[in-house]
Amino acid sequence: MDIFITGRLKSISTSLVDRLASSYQVVLASEDFNRTIIGEKSKSFSEPIGSQGFNKLFTTYSFNTVIYFCGRPDEKCVFDDMKGLEATLKACSDHDVEHVIVVSSTYVYSGLTEPDEETQPVPNDASSVLLYSLEKLCDAYRENNALKVLILRVPVLFGMYEEESFIGNIAKQIETKKFAHINGLPNQHVDFLSQDDLAELLKRIMLEWPSDLTNINIPGAKQITLQELGNVLKQIVPATRISFSEKSALIYPPVSSGIARKIFEWSPVISIEDDITDIIKNIGSHKMSTFQKLKKKIYDYFGTKNNIIMVIELVIGYLLMELLNRLTSTTSQFIFVDFRLLFVVLLGTLHGLNVGIAAAVLASISLTLGFMNDGADWTMLIYNVDNWLPYAAYLITGAITGYTCDKKANDYTYLKEEWIDLDTRYKFLNEVYNSSLQNKKQFKKQIISYRDSFGRIFEITKRLNTVLPEAIFKEALLALEDILENQTISIYSVVENSKFGRLRVSSKKILNTAPKSFDLIKHDKLVEELRAEQVWKNTEMIPSYPDYVYPIYSEEGTLALLVIVNKVTHEQMAMYFENLLKIVCSLIQEALLRAKNYNERFSDEFYIQGTKILKRDAFRDVLRVKAQMEEVAISEYSLLSVAASRDNIIEVGERLQKYLRESDIIGEGDGNQLYIILSQANESDIPYILSRLEKAGLSFSQVSDENLINGKPSDDL
Repeated sequence: MDIFITGRLKSISTSLVDRLASSYQVVLASEDFNRTIIGEKSKSFSEPIGSQGFNKLFTTYSFNTVIYFCGRPDEKCVFDDMKGLEATLKACSDHDVEHVIVVSSTYVYSGLTEPDEETQPVPNDASSVLLYSLEKLCDAYRENNALKVLILRVPVLFGMYEEESFIGNIAKQIETKKFAHINGLPNQHVDFLSQDDLAELLKRIMLEWPSDLTNINIPGAKQITLQELGNVLKQIVPATRISFSEKSALIYPPVSSGIARKIFEWSPVISIEDDITDIIKNIGSHKMSTFQKLKKKIYDYFGTKNNIIMVIELVIGYLLMELLNRLTSTTSQFIFVDFRLLFVVLLGTLHGLNVGIAAAVLASISLTLGFMNDGADWTMLIYNVDNWLPYAAYLITGAITGYTCDKKANDYTYLKEEWIDLDTRYKFLNEVYNSSLQNKKQFKKQIISYRDSFGRIFEITKRLNTVLPEAIFKEALLALEDILENQTISIYSVVENSKFGRLRVSSKKILNTAPKSFDLIKHDKLVEELRAEQVWKNTEMIPSYPDYVYPIYSEEGTLALLVIVNKVTHEQMAMYFENLLKIVCSLIQEALLRAKNYNERFSDEFYIQGTKILKRDAFRDVLRVKAQMEEVAISEYSLLSVAASRDNIIEVGERLQKYLRESDIIGEGDGNQLYIILSQANESDIPYILSRLEKAGLSFSQVSDENLINGKPSDDL
């Protein structure tokens, strides 16, 4: 299983990463973590959160769990995680990551003194307000995107080698200055949690995900005061001087909580007093001294064969130069610095071979004029071999320095062109790889679909083989999500001559955001183009319009249902996806028509004669399906009861029918009662619905459905 760690990783420790990497493949990505302390068992990428490279990691790996570390007030820099956390949650939602763990801190309780599990956060400064806002952002993604997000509020963290946290900064000060400034009050109680213990808890959470929890407060191994921490530090390094903050103290209130112990059988075992000695001792172990750096450079320098040969040539050249100086010591021009030779060297080095040779020729002309000014005859210059040496030296120097300069320039040009070529090839291969990866996934899906096509169609047909329309809606949505691999599907029912479609079921991911009514007038362009057995596609990318719509018509030719796929990926805007939608919707249409005909033919089995009131057993079956749909979060409903008798039950039903929607269901209960299933109605909708129903002159009460489903009398709430 792949897990992804991101967020503010400045104070992440080696022990946490290595402990997780011992059981999972760990990938880290951020722009502020220290590569030297994260260990060698994980893969790390220096990518800004939300960047293109960051998002590519979600397609390259199949992350099961994403762990996001929020910024902490004890870190040196000011943190702002809103954009980073939102980008991470969006990427998790887009790539169907199963679980997200957000590591917050108990600093969110900084405005309280003794918080417990039931206490709501009360932030009192900018950092705690930001942490609370991050938790609210998690709540929004949990509700609107059906993302499984768990928030861990942890106390002060400590780990080996890191230098950025509360404890790491103190250890660094002691190791370098023998002085420590503790940002807090001496009598302030603080809870410390080892990152080793946190890693163990994370492993247990990923092994057994708590679906009914959204926040967990995590205790440390032992609570101590900052004064006691200072005393421990003085015992370790007696010369240490300790100071405390009186005004700007960081407040991490210890939170009493037993959830982690009860659910995961986890308890922290590592105390700060046990580890602080090793933390201080190893705080600089990943850094090299000046002597070690110099030693490493010397070894690296002589580590290649070319460097050894160069040194040998340098020594031989020096000895040869000394020998020539001694042999030519009688020549006057070698007594002082030879400016002509310097001229040749500079020009040849700066401008290459041609300019070096030209400089050597000019130097030779200058030397000849110098000899003639001293009264030397040209015949003596020619026939005296000793006078040839300066000319040869100039020409050789110009040639060698010029050739060296040209060679370096050519090598640089060649390497630059090679780098450009390799960079172009890399980009091309990267695009090919990503394209191949996408094609592989698409082809795999298609192969599986073709291979299992008969089996999958048979399975869908079997699931739709029921005479309960509500059960058909449920199975239809689940089948569409499975076949289309899309989580933004909703189904609306349409009554003849109605201006609205009523929501029957919707994908869990969009249940809270999908409109309860689909306005046909606002989507007139869509309605005008709907054709029987044809898929409407939003090829013009009209805003606020869904991407796909499939209409289902009744036998009389009137519009009965709208199967809507709200959002699709770029790859799903293809004929293959459109054909899949058409096939499944055709099966749904056949199932609904079959159920309708059956209900009409054998209406006496389901309804009280002459009414639209379901009999007791049939109503209980519908209610059971409704409960199953709410359990898997694809629909919601509320249940009302109204008093009636055997004599006036038909009259009450007819009066109610005038004030109910087409999607609402009336059924017979135990005793002299009628029940109403209000489709897609939650607690907040009840007051408005009751105000409408009370116009019928009847009294209503909201009831629980658990006993009614099981065939027992239901109690009023």
